Amino acid sequence: MRLLLIAVVSAAAIWSGYWWFGSRAVESGLRGWLDGRADAGWVANYASIQTRGYPNRFDTTIDDLELADPAEGFAWSAPLFQILRLSYRPNHVIAVWPGEQTFATPGGRITVQSSQARASLVLKPGLDLELERATAVFENITLDSSAGWTAEAAEGRVAVHASETASNTVNLGIEARGLRSSGAGLNRLASAGAVPDVPAFLKLDAELTFDSAWNRRAIETRRPDLTAFRLNLLNVERGEFELTAAGDLTVDTEGLASGTITVRARNLREMLLAAAAVGWVSDSQFSVLEAGVDLLTAFSGTSEILEVPLTLRRGQVSIGLFPLGMLKPLRIR
Repeated sequence: MRLLLIAVVSAAAIWSGYWWFGSRAVESGLRGWLDGRADAGWVANYASIQTRGYPNRFDTTIDDLELADPAEGFAWSAPLFQILRLSYRPNHVIAVWPGEQTFATPGGRITVQSSQARASLVLKPGLDLELERATAVFENITLDSSAGWTAEAAEGRVAVHASETASNTVNLGIEARGLRSSGAGLNRLASAGAVPDVPAFLKLDAELTFDSAWNRRAIETRRPDLTAFRLNLLNVERGEFELTAAGDLTVDTEGLASGTITVRARNLREMLLAAAAVGWVSDSQFSVLEAGVDLLTAFSGTSEILEVPLTLRRGQVSIGLFPLGMLKPLRIR
């Protein structure tokens, strides 16, 4: 019995020492990373870093966190941010965001509020901390932009996992329900009856290939550039309106896309009439577009559902010989 007691006490002491050193290492690593971002020209401020969760967890809370990359014009601030992990599974991390956080972008300041926002992140073993898979869930999230638009969703899920067959490729899935949005243009469409006052549904299934892996260097040095984009499915539904799309794109070094995306839309004519009613489309443009819709629906055999192949050549979008405009470069910067 005495030997058993000694063994139990010794094991507890060893594990306590492991937890103490491990918690200190977690905090030291975070402080070192944040200090490194400041040395690289970022703004990296925080009030405190504390780790709790003895004996089986490393639950770290960062208070009053502020990160900004002045060179790119992006910033993020939150009153607290939590990183949770089991002490015996250091490569599996749970990230928890607060009820309110703020993003600053070149397009304006966005305030995000939610009743729940958390993500599960699994990294491949090794010092590079390469992404293996990640899942994020949110509930009752709202976005309020200083640019004059708002958006909200009742619930949603984002899933990313590294491809098992292709290098530097990730599979991306997004599903969101209860989507609502507003803004000057959308409000005009709603007044014209083009956007029903009902929540929307969105589903996305895609494969993205980059020129390098998503790991710690993607944040510390250079974010990977997109080289190929396979859209397996995009589905957006709102009332009687529905849009689906699928196709393949390649992306050059300037971020300009080439390829074909096939779009299938229901009630496109009503959307065109609404766009003309609010002044988005001039009378001359409307006549051309209406003629194009009539021609395409004649091939489709129905006036309600229209299937259109969109061709992209270095960012220029067109339907057949008719140019529609330029797509912005697909670069995460």
